[in-house]
Amino acid sequence: MLPGLKQRVKAFQLSNDTSRLEYASVGGARAHRIWFNKAANMACESMAHVFPGEAFEIKEYSRNHREALVRAEDVDEPATYHLVNFATHGAAIVAKSHPQLTHVKLSKARALD
Repeated sequence: MLPGLKQRVKAFQLSNDTSRLEYASVGGARAHRIWFNKAANMACESMAHVFPGEAFEIKEYSRNHREALVRAEDVDEPATYHLVNFATHGAAIVAKSHPQLTHVKLSKARALD
């Protein structure tokens, strides 16, 4: 448990550059995040618009925090790495986790309850 949280913490994220707590994921099967870093929360909300319906993770920020390397994936798409520019609101694919699967559609997956 983290101080001030009454729910069990499933995971947490530390900032790569400052090692400060950014968020904690709490709850059961449908966990949600409690944010401790407002800027990181805003960046995450922005990413949710860029990658709707996809799971994503901000892997690293540039030194000036104007760009971020983001790993995004969907249940039927292998992960891709994007360079996101917050100033221009653009994103470019910089790498694929499994390039051999570029033109292969994966089977749909769903969570078991």
